[in-house]
Amino acid sequence: MNEDVKRIKIIIIGESGVGKTCIIKRFVYDEHNSNEFPTSSLSFATKNINVSENGVEEEIKLEVWDTVGQEKYKAMAQIFFKNSNAVILVYDITNKESFEQLKNYWIDKINEYNSNDLTLAVAANKSDLYMKEQVKEEEGREFAQKIGAIFRLTSAKNGEGIKEMFNVIGKKYLDSILNKNKIINNQCDNDFDNKKNIVLKKSNFNNNENIKNKKKCKC
Repeated sequence: MNEDVKRIKIIIIGESGVGKTCIIKRFVYDEHNSNEFPTSSLSFATKNINVSENGVEEEIKLEVWDTVGQEKYKAMAQIFFKNSNAVILVYDITNKESFEQLKNYWIDKINEYNSNDLTLAVAANKSDLYMKEQVKEEEGREFAQKIGAIFRLTSAKNGEGIKEMFNVIGKKYLDSILNKNKIINNQCDNDFDNKKNIVLKKSNFNNNENIKNKKKCKC
């Protein structure tokens, strides 16, 4: 195992039946089961991907957590968000209520329980059922833009948008790390320059004092 591989904890949230488990299985195992039972407990799967950002290519381990959407489990939301790096909010385009719950419940829980810088994504799932659409694509995009999230039409059935969505999350995470490192390096350079200037000023001060002392000497 490569210990240097960066790990991203991604949680997938949304109402029961929107296809959270199916999205994970399509991404990790490239399989789909239309008779999938609702998730009854927290579980996760992992997959390593290679992403390239700003000329830097990295292998990243995605740890994707499947959460429980049923009403009786919503009190566990705080557990969902602990130490997470990214959140995917999923709704079913054929179920208007699942979209309203993202806007009126889940986004508030993210803000309440997580103070970290999160990468957010909105997955408009079951795009293959567009003939039964209850939530227009424009509505989903507008919501995603409002919360600063990635937006993708996805289908666990045919795989549309899923691999791309996780790759974009990986890229954004890598980019955030590179930017943080750049800030840290710049701060270190500034601290070094400041210390160097202090040493030079102190040295000049000592030299000036020596010159004054020499002028006072009458021997």
